[in-house]
Order: sequence, then structure tokens, then C-alpha cells
Amino acid sequence: MGTLPEAALRMALIAATLGCAAMGGIYYAFSSFIMRALAEIKPETGQAAMVSINRVILGSGFIWLFFGSSLLCAGLLVVSPWLGQGLWIAAGAALYLIGMLLVTVTRNVPLNQTLAAAGPDLVTWQGYLRDWTFWNHIRSAASLAAAGSFLMALIG
Repeated sequence: MGTLPEAALRMALIAATLGCAAMGGIYYAFSSFIMRALAEIKPETGQAAMVSINRVILGSGFIWLFFGSSLLCAGLLVVSPWLGQGLWIAAGAALYLIGMLLVTVTRNVPLNQTLAAAGPDLVTWQGYLRDWTFWNHIRSAASLAAAGSFLMALIG
């Protein structure tokens, strides 16, 4: 059965795996079809829809998943040197914190703020679609790779 700390670590790894996978899935949906759909409609409509999505998402359960998984990964990274399978845990946490959290804060959020302030502007919208989607691909891949690393720690 294992000791209480082992059980707590296992639960933390399961939660991190699920949280990172869920975030990766959300980002994958945006990269694979949501942004493409927004690109196919009138630019001012697509831009207005994305500004609305960015506003609404802040008051949704997404924000709990975003910050909860980030805090969990930060905690796992801190304790990973003292854990069995610590390399997989550290790799997953680092992938997530750099590839998801850091990219979000330094790339996607500033792009969202610029888009919201720009008003209807085709050049801004086209550049936003290209740049935001590129960085979102990074977030999706990093989140899913982090989930895979945590899964390896769980089965290893």
C-alpha cells in the first residue's frame, strides 16, 4: 500500500498528469480548429470573438486549472531531487512551467492585451493569428509532454 508520503506523492502526480493533459487538450483545441475557424470569418468578427474569449476565460474554471496545475508543478519541481523518479518529475514540471506558464505570461497574454487594445485592424488580426497560434502550439506540446513525463514517473 505504501506510506502516507508515497500516497500523497502518487496523488500529486496523478493530479499533475491530469491537469497538464487537460491544459494541453485545451491548447490543442485552439491550435487545431478554434483559431482556424476564427481566421475564416470576417476579421473584425474573429477579433471580437477572440477578445471575448480572452475576457470570459478569466472568470471560468480554466483559471483554476491554469493556476492549480502551475502551483502543483512548481511544488513537484522543488521536491523532485528527493523523490524516486525525480528526473521524470523534474522534467515534467520544468516543461510545464517554461513551455506553458512562461510562454503564456511572456507571449500569449501580451498578444491578447495588444489585440484587445487594437480595435478592428486586419494587419493586427492577421499577425495575432500567426503569432498567437505559434506560441499556443508550444504551450500545447509542453503541456502534453509534461503529462507524459508525469505518467512515466507514475509507471516507472
